[in-house]
Amino acid sequence: MSSKPISRLPAEALDALGLSAGSAPALTQRRVTPLDTPLGKVWVKRQEPPAGPLRRAARAGLSKLIPVPILRPGGDNKGADTLILQAKQSETLRSRGMPVADVLYSDADCLILSDAGISLDPVAKALSAADAPHAIGDIDRNTLHAILLQMTETLGELHMRDMAHGRPKIRDFGWKRVGAPGDGRPAQGSVTLLDLEERPWTVMPMAAAQARDVFLWLMDLSGLPATEGIAPAAMHVLGRTMSDETRHELRFLTRLLSVAAPPVRLMARTPLKNREIMGSLAAYDVLRAGL
Repeated sequence: MSSKPISRLPAEALDALGLSAGSAPALTQRRVTPLDTPLGKVWVKRQEPPAGPLRRAARAGLSKLIPVPILRPGGDNKGADTLILQAKQSETLRSRGMPVADVLYSDADCLILSDAGISLDPVAKALSAADAPHAIGDIDRNTLHAILLQMTETLGELHMRDMAHGRPKIRDFGWKRVGAPGDGRPAQGSVTLLDLEERPWTVMPMAAAQARDVFLWLMDLSGLPATEGIAPAAMHVLGRTMSDETRHELRFLTRLLSVAAPPVRLMARTPLKNREIMGSLAAYDVLRAGL
């Protein structure tokens, strides 16, 4: 395993992609690099530098000391085996019928996935700008909302299979169009689960991990003007199939958040406010109304 992120793919990865050593492209400095290969477009994810020993010890200590499981650090994979664990989690989700990208190659240094389409986070940010255009391509706000609710349904299906995502945000889903654009119909497409880095169920019950999923998803939706209006609808979608245990964990989380909400509301009136602060407040309000 490399001590720093690799700059070129190993021979085994090149073979898996149908590339020769002479045609092997250099990877960019970004952690995730798109590549065009004989298999089509793929995404190469390199290892993230592992957390230092002090941070690992602190997270381990917090996981043991915090008496409220849902508030424990999320069990993220930031270490030597993170990419291998992500590949295994992807295959686990696939075996249970969930939409994930194909794992084309994996080792401790890189994870290569098939193309899962676009991220809608940049689209949502663009449509939230003060001078926002009417649409990005053929995706306007109504289309964006429909796709995000489709992603919400996918998250709900994951929970119904007694699993959790770990960190569901808009950027952690891929969307790929099905059919030609511009035919006068709403954009149709398929959703893929991405970035399976965190494993909160290793430090808390699965119901608490699912409740954490719900809050993080509502929080991300609520943090942008172009998407905040659909958070109540997303809560309704998730609530239709939510287990009693997960609902109980959410009610408990809402009671905990009620203590933090007043000072956070004061912070939201200052220049310190950001997407996370505004999203957390709005998600808390959505949870109170939805539960």
